[in-house]
Amino acid sequence: MSFYIFGLKKNLKPLILFFDEVDGLIEDSLIAFLKQIRTGYTKRPHKFPQSICLIGVRDLRDYKLKSIDDIESGILLSPFNIKAESLKLVDFSLDQVRELYLQHSQETGQIFTDDAIEYAYYITAGQPWLVNAIAYEACFRDLLDRTKLITKEVMERAKEKIITRQDTHLDALLDRLNESRVRKIIDAIISGSSELLNISADDLQYVRDLGLIKQDSLEIANPIIRNYFIIKETIQIL
Repeated sequence: MSFYIFGLKKNLKPLILFFDEVDGLIEDSLIAFLKQIRTGYTKRPHKFPQSICLIGVRDLRDYKLKSIDDIESGILLSPFNIKAESLKLVDFSLDQVRELYLQHSQETGQIFTDDAIEYAYYITAGQPWLVNAIAYEACFRDLLDRTKLITKEVMERAKEKIITRQDTHLDALLDRLNESRVRKIIDAIISGSSELLNISADDLQYVRDLGLIKQDSLEIANPIIRNYFIIKETIQIL
């Protein structure tokens, strides 16, 4: 991957680039990408963005990789001493979920009942993607008649659709189970194993950053993710 910036004039404002799902890159591809950013940083803004935002589910502290030469020398590669700040999109509170859904009501006239809002918050624990996904399913795929209330029952149907449809976001989370440190924690939580006592703080924080477990306890992040894991595990066992 290389940066090519065409047609820029000297009087243009500084360029800022956003790279979404950057942690989809792995191994040599990710190393090359990060090294290019590190190299261009010292020359900015000459033929290079003034600032770059990397968007993904992991913090940059987890981008520590080893090239073949590094493996032989025992050196851990971490090219990001240029990082300015890490920002995390935190989970919504119940009031924030209510405020978000109210925006839909004000725009369309379609009302969410209090039970529907509280249920949505309970099953998502305020995770932004799930909060939006369940409301989208309810309002734009299930109940298109704007004169009808969005009730708890509608939200329950939306939840089941999201789980059984195996939406990309949930499947991406499931893929993390292929990582041994993630699998070990999730299996221990679901089975109630005492192995949790031996888990490192770094591994726990990593799984929390992924949104798989709660920030303040050793529990699966929310009922949707828990049910999805159980269903997928049952299918694999069968």
